[in-house]
Amino acid sequence: MESSSILLISTTLVITAAMAIVFTFFIQRSIVIRSRYSREQLWEDLDKHSKVLNDSIAEKKKREIQSTGLKTFYYLDESQIKDLYPQIAGGITAEQIQTKRLKGSKKGISAKLKIVEPEYHQEAADEKTTTYSVKQHLSLQYNEIERYLFDKSQVTFALEDFESDEALIQQAENTVNEIRDSGLDIPEETMRRLLAKKMEKLASQNIKRLENASGYIAIKCEVIAMNTEETEYQRLQYEHPLSKYLSQEENKAAIQINCAKESITPSGCNAFAKHKRAKITCLGKVLSWDPNTNTLQISPIAIY
Repeated sequence: MESSSILLISTTLVITAAMAIVFTFFIQRSIVIRSRYSREQLWEDLDKHSKVLNDSIAEKKKREIQSTGLKTFYYLDESQIKDLYPQIAGGITAEQIQTKRLKGSKKGISAKLKIVEPEYHQEAADEKTTTYSVKQHLSLQYNEIERYLFDKSQVTFALEDFESDEALIQQAENTVNEIRDSGLDIPEETMRRLLAKKMEKLASQNIKRLENASGYIAIKCEVIAMNTEETEYQRLQYEHPLSKYLSQEENKAAIQINCAKESITPSGCNAFAKHKRAKITCLGKVLSWDPNTNTLQISPIAIY
């Protein structure tokens, strides 16, 4: 009897231990699966949020530039404007307007004794032709070009932006809170590492946006004028904010605007003094991407 009880107790303990092991295994497996799902969910949420954010930033930037009132131009490239303007104006522009003044009759009143009676007489007028010269100012031609390119959706916006950092961090925190509410705790240090890796990935993706850019782009940012006294170009440099998220092995990303000095206006000469910072809006054409320096080269049409 006693041996039977001992055997029963031993069997019960073995079964209990086995169940505990199985239970622990499934709990750990569940945690691993949920952790993996949580990371994947986090990545997926951040990817979706990043794309939506980039699209919304571009639309916002377009509206900001379109709402600009009167412009103080720092730079106007006459050559590019002369190339583009006839294409949007249909190739026909009025250069002269002629007006003619013709003969006409004139009504008057004449007095004869005490009787007042109307009198008509012809007043001969020399036929004159007046010619007005119509020449649209370069800045007005540019405004029409800008409007045309914007309306035809031929311009890429917000390549200079990476406002994803704060917004994505907030999105990540919201996702982590949702995960924690479901019962799975993610340590802060783990979260920071995961987020840092994700931001590095997003920064690399935005590098691709710069690398693949082509055609016309419009940017609104603060640039610094570089020292280029030896050349005929004034270089404006913009260090891209995504640079702080790139790996240490990768070069900082930049946008470089190459301005022909002959096209810089007097206002631009003051704004672009050596090593001076200036807040600008620039519409230009992509020249090239330098993968060795992570630099996007732009030929500006106008800067204001």
